[in-house]
Amino acid sequence: MNGPVPASSPGPTATDRLSGWKDIATFLGKGVRTVQRWEKEFGLPVHRLGKDGGEIVLASKHEIEQWLETWTHRTSSGHPDDAHDAGTPFAEPAPPVSPAPVATPPRARSRERRTPRWGIALAGVLLTTVVGAVAWRAASGRVPLMSPDVDPSRQPERWAIEGDALLIYNAAGAELWRVALDEPVTNNSIAPEDAGWSATVAIADLDGDGPREVLVGPLGSARETRVRLRCFDADGTLRWTRRLDDRITVGATTYTPPWLNHRFRMLNNPDGTKSVWTTFIHAMEFPTFLEQIGPRGDVISRYWSNGYVTAIRESTWNGRRVLLVGGVSNEHRGASFAVLDRAHPGGHAPAANPKYRCDDCPAGEPLGFVVIPPTPLGRIRGDGTGITDLWVNDGRGFVVQMFEGAPAGTTLLPGALYYTLDEDFTPVRLEVALSYEQMWDALHRAGRIDRAYSPAEERHMGTTLRWQDGTFVADTIPAASPR
Repeated sequence: MNGPVPASSPGPTATDRLSGWKDIATFLGKGVRTVQRWEKEFGLPVHRLGKDGGEIVLASKHEIEQWLETWTHRTSSGHPDDAHDAGTPFAEPAPPVSPAPVATPPRARSRERRTPRWGIALAGVLLTTVVGAVAWRAASGRVPLMSPDVDPSRQPERWAIEGDALLIYNAAGAELWRVALDEPVTNNSIAPEDAGWSATVAIADLDGDGPREVLVGPLGSARETRVRLRCFDADGTLRWTRRLDDRITVGATTYTPPWLNHRFRMLNNPDGTKSVWTTFIHAMEFPTFLEQIGPRGDVISRYWSNGYVTAIRESTWNGRRVLLVGGVSNEHRGASFAVLDRAHPGGHAPAANPKYRCDDCPAGEPLGFVVIPPTPLGRIRGDGTGITDLWVNDGRGFVVQMFEGAPAGTTLLPGALYYTLDEDFTPVRLEVALSYEQMWDALHRAGRIDRAYSPAEERHMGTTLRWQDGTFVADTIPAASPR
């Protein structure tokens, strides 16, 4: 079985309280062991009720968010979710060099042989809030009322492909149900849920009500399977199918169906549910729609890009929740970087050339938009350099990670480049990884490049194009990158 075990869902309501280690871990997007270590080593605020051995673990979303904010000032990355390491895109925060004094944690008091008064009051408030919020959400029709007796044996946990069928299993390995595919699938590149943006199958609780849903993206090469994204309930009932049937005009060209479903991933919503973010592409890389789909299949927002969308990430920039979108700019044959308002992430990518402008696409432009032109190596190889990750740096600026694909028939690692931009989207630093230099020299030895790599080549990569007042403005990195 190649399907992963998904993290548990958040609590069933949008209250401030998180109950149990699994809820806390899901809220932070980490594993249970990680958040338990964060509590012990870094002071993650966790409360306990009851005696040792029979404790109830609780946490407050507000307190956790305040705790995260302290890391904005203690870490160079600005947020534990934005911490980055070249080998670990979602690195955990390192302990601060000089930690501030921390008051005696509540867990030390909870080891007494009696339940403290604040604990009894907290439990009462929690119970009242949970009951009221669950009833409100059920009455409003936002999500079904959670059953207190969700049977784990009937919950999807893992998946596998066998010929022309997708098989869904529970945690014990028993088959729950299967989905017939349009053709046998033998592609070993099928990605599990933990592959993030490249996932083709994922299991998660979209509603926040306990039972897990199964998302099935494009499997195989048949056109019918490539144009749709499907969502199944825990019992195998098809909940919704999303395909794109729009006709849009870009420049003088009108694009009509079919649109191919390309990639998807899930991000948490403030109310405890999850949204599905997916892309639909037309023909060869142009154009692309990024859609946000709600748990029940409703389209919440749409963003149009004049090229592939290759990476997305949620973050906080200047105190504002944003969505970072990395993609391809077909107008410049380079990479594009957009910052969208997380609350209203719609609109379209700007273009100066009318050939790449979409006048009937969703209205609105990104909060910021930057194009990174093709690198010299990308021009020589005949293709662009794609954005593979991007994150907020120090709460204000940005880092954009790019990879140059290795030549066919080689065992070289992709060549990595890192652009650092300030809060005004102007470049301040370029870091060229050794892997990029090695790829360059390999192409030189093969006779495809007439010169060996030298730091002087970086002057051709130090210019970016920033969208401002209806046009692109060229910005140049002021000094050479430190070696």
